[in-house]
This record gives sequence, C-alpha cells and structure tokens, in this order.
Amino acid sequence: MTEQGKFVVRLGTTDDLEGIMKIVKAVVPLMQAEGNFQWDEVYPTEGAFREDIGKGQCWVVVKDDIVFGVTALTEDQSPEYADCGWDLSIPSIVPHRMAVSPDARRQGVAGMMYAKAEDLARERGFTRVRVDTNKVNVPMNAAIRKAGFTYSGEINLATKPKDMRFNTYEKIL
Repeated sequence: MTEQGKFVVRLGTTDDLEGIMKIVKAVVPLMQAEGNFQWDEVYPTEGAFREDIGKGQCWVVVKDDIVFGVTALTEDQSPEYADCGWDLSIPSIVPHRMAVSPDARRQGVAGMMYAKAEDLARERGFTRVRVDTNKVNVPMNAAIRKAGFTYSGEINLATKPKDMRFNTYEKIL
C-alpha cells in the first residue's frame, strides 16, 4: 500500500477511521481559532466518514500507514452551486470533508487529493471538478487556487448559518 516514507493516496477503509477522526479533532480548534466555524464538535462525524467509506468515495493520504489527509470525492453538487452560475446538469467530481493533518501542512497533501479528484473525473468522462470552502478558510482557499482552480463566486449553503459565505471554485479539465 504505502511506500516507506512517501505520501500515497488510496481509498479509505474502516481501519482508517481512527486516524481520520484524529485529524478532525486536531483541525477543528485550529479552524475555529482562525475564525472558521464551518466545522465543529458536531460535524463532520465518524458516521459521515464511515458512510463515505461504504460508498467507496473516501480517499486518504497516508505515509508509513499513518493518515495525513482525508476527503470524500463525490458527484454531489449542492443545489446552491447554481447561484454562482454553474449548470448542475454537468456531472462533476466534488471534494467534500477535506482535512489535512497539522503535521503535514504545506507538504502537498491537499494538492494530492485535488489531483485524485481530477483523475477520477477523467476516469468517469467528466470535464469538471467543483469545490466550495468557507470564505474565511484561508489555508483551503490558498490550496484550491494553488491546485489551479478558478474562482466562480460566493454562495450561502442552506445547511449553514446565513452569515457564513462560501467561495466556489471550478477546474475545467
């Protein structure tokens, strides 16, 4: 699976849940300290990641069998994406629940997960990868731009407070 000392992207398994939740528990306080309240003690849950694993859409970045990054790569586009002008009938890969261990920041882990999203899109014959993140999530906004995505606009998500705005990005393959 993993090569000694090298980051590898692979499908997540239930054996990864402990490592995934360790990352979530580490990043939530960091996000909140930066004014980003997108995640909290309620979301994301182990159940959400377990469901992602069951659907074959949970991807992890590991090194020496330690999880350093996680994301769900889905085809689920929020209806609000139409608010930034996207045609939701165009199938796309959409990363959700992405987190990088504080121990692996600035080591290319997020970029590896975005590259996997592009690979999956191409494998499925899709021409787009779309993503959103909290407007105040400075590290993730930077990672998305670094991965070559184009800013599409700001939206609100029905599941979040009205004052929480989300930047949307798209990469046409």
